[in-house]
Amino acid sequence: MPGERLLNVLCAVCGDRSSGKHYGIYSCDGCSGFFKRSIHRHRHYVCKAQGELKDKCPVDKTHRNQCRSCRLARCFLVNMNKDGTVQHERGPRKAKQKILSVSNMILPSSTGSTAPPVACSSSPTIANVSTTSISNHFNRKPKLLPTQQQQLSCLSTIDHYNPFPTIINQITLYEAAARLLFTITNWLETVPSFKILPTDDQRSLLEDNWHYLLMINLSQWMVPIMAIQLTNNTVTQTDQIEIQRICDCIYKLRSLALDAYEYTYVKTLSLYQSSAKPLINQNHIDACQEHVLFVLRTSLMSHSATTYSIKFSQLIGIIQMMNQISANNVQRILFPSITHDVPVGKILWELYRSKSSETAL
Repeated sequence: MPGERLLNVLCAVCGDRSSGKHYGIYSCDGCSGFFKRSIHRHRHYVCKAQGELKDKCPVDKTHRNQCRSCRLARCFLVNMNKDGTVQHERGPRKAKQKILSVSNMILPSSTGSTAPPVACSSSPTIANVSTTSISNHFNRKPKLLPTQQQQLSCLSTIDHYNPFPTIINQITLYEAAARLLFTITNWLETVPSFKILPTDDQRSLLEDNWHYLLMINLSQWMVPIMAIQLTNNTVTQTDQIEIQRICDCIYKLRSLALDAYEYTYVKTLSLYQSSAKPLINQNHIDACQEHVLFVLRTSLMSHSATTYSIKFSQLIGIIQMMNQISANNVQRILFPSITHDVPVGKILWELYRSKSSETAL
């Protein structure tokens, strides 16, 4: 019907129904208006919460007006562009109007197919599908690769099995971290949306965001990195503070009890965070990030419609905490044997490129 809202697209800020694309993202009138007022009037808000709750207020349909500081932070987190224009996309003008979907390109492949990748020099072709197709997609879980199925079975019993020695030492810890680090290159091979990006974009995203992916892996596989403090008397006070920050992120993420699919969504979201370098295909990356936020929110809602918004807000808060941790600090703490002149991100990139070349042969 004319004037109908985009019922299948949620506000990326609070989860309410989106009224269209405002300042670069799909958002409701309330959040887009709040963002506009805050930017144009140069408002600076302060979160009134205390202790661990500070800067972690829930931002959803019910609580979005309670803390303007956290609401504005959420606007920036989901890439609301203060220099952008409002795109009046108020909904379908025809009953069969199609909307953009990147579902098949965001989530890991469901099979071990070795179909030739799209040439990196060309922009990715993203198919238009009906809103019904998108709804059907969100109602099913993505299939996992055989190796992922094995990992999922391990996760289901991980509470009863400790893969690490009772008396852990640093060598064991560093080895575990290294193994999880190199699984990142294997995982990237299952993300079609990443593989079709221009080579320069792939490199920038991996080199800038590898440490987020590693921290998420450490959380998922319950690696006790606090052992660094317990077994190394040479850790400096500065490093102890940084270790505590990393641990806080890892353990808080673990406390959310995400399933294997949701961990995949969080990793994909972290992979597509902004890069320090300009990206060639920024529009595609923005679309992927926006869509995976929607998929993640939908997955959390499927578990509990009453508590998902709180869990989602906590998750976004943890991602914000991770953003405050630099790749250099993660490398110095978890990979002390690697000289700082050789960034781990560059090592990972070379491994990924060599693996991709072998796969293409």
